[in-house]
Amino acid sequence: MLLGASAAITTVGCGASVKTVTSTVTVTTGGSKTGLTSGLSGGHHVLKGLVLTETVGGGYVPQEAAFLQELSQVAVYADGRIYSVQASPDNASVVPVMISLVERDVPVSTVNRIVNEAQAAGVTNHPPNLGQPGITDQDTTTVTVTSDGHTWTQSAYALGYSQGLTSDQVAARRRLDKFSTQLTRLGTNLGPGSAVHAYTPTSLSVLAEPANGGTPARTIVAPLPLDTLSQSGCVGVVGRRSVARVIALAARATPETVWASAGRRWRLVIRPDLPGEKPCRHASDTGTIN
Repeated sequence: MLLGASAAITTVGCGASVKTVTSTVTVTTGGSKTGLTSGLSGGHHVLKGLVLTETVGGGYVPQEAAFLQELSQVAVYADGRIYSVQASPDNASVVPVMISLVERDVPVSTVNRIVNEAQAAGVTNHPPNLGQPGITDQDTTTVTVTSDGHTWTQSAYALGYSQGLTSDQVAARRRLDKFSTQLTRLGTNLGPGSAVHAYTPTSLSVLAEPANGGTPARTIVAPLPLDTLSQSGCVGVVGRRSVARVIALAARATPETVWASAGRRWRLVIRPDLPGEKPCRHASDTGTIN
């Protein structure tokens, strides 16, 4: 189920306003073959809209990598939709032009068990102390759960590392790490649910940076009003035709591709927006181009 959008292109920015799916589901824990523990943290939850997200990012990374990291690695909705970042077979050190999501539907009872397991892993109002490992320049894993009218967040820097931690901190991190692994598997093939298929977004967030110097391996005419930007910035794309055109062009591009617009040259990185999310929700300026 995808949310509709009118055909337009917008330049938008930060303002973390997110429109959530409005379905409300009450589910009861039952037997499971998903590998998640049933019956934890109560028998049922009232779940609405976006229930859980997991983001992984941070460390010393370039602007374009940080921009892509703002997209949740996994997002779970109350109606059973799970969206996951598609694993790339390419060199992980190279920032791609566009990252893609895959979608899967699972029973709503599985969503309830996901919430139970997240709470058991420490995503609660009183989270365990995860400590700070003695290592630098690592990712931070953040899990956010919204259930029963409350939102809880737990963040772990350098999840998977244990140097300089107490035994309790190591045990708490292992619980969160195990949950994260199970969550990733649920988004792909674990337990009952539909087959995984590609997610077709209704909007995109595009980071544009001036391309200075050098001879580009390839130049593409950008289907975006980049001339509105005086420097690096985010451009939101909505509307079926506009989104499809940008995705098709991105499939032909490489990180070295230059995008031409109004006599200027840009480099682009593109991320899809989750259902209900506005484009460029983390950017700094707002505006609209009709």
